[in-house]
Amino acid sequence: MGLLLIIIGISTLVLVYFMIADIETKVPQSVENSCNLRVERFIGRNVFIVSPKNKVNNSKTILYFHGGAYVAEATEEHWEFIEKIVDDTRVNCNITRLSTYS
Repeated sequence: MGLLLIIIGISTLVLVYFMIADIETKVPQSVENSCNLRVERFIGRNVFIVSPKNKVNNSKTILYFHGGAYVAEATEEHWEFIEKIVDDTRVNCNITRLSTYS
């Protein structure tokens, strides 16, 4: 029982940290070098629009939800996957955090 309370306590602290911390998304340089990157604001949140450097006229867009329990930003691995999606499909990829706060 004591171990369970410790785990719950630590989990709560981590969640509170992510909720109050001013977390800034860090886009890896490789993504910025290989893709076009634009940041727009929507309802107080950053939306990252990643598109291929040599974009073909294409009206398709992928909306990518990276996960992160509604509070964590995309990790470097997420960005590498996004870069691969954009390179392979040649379409835009939009990324945002689903958090309920701004």
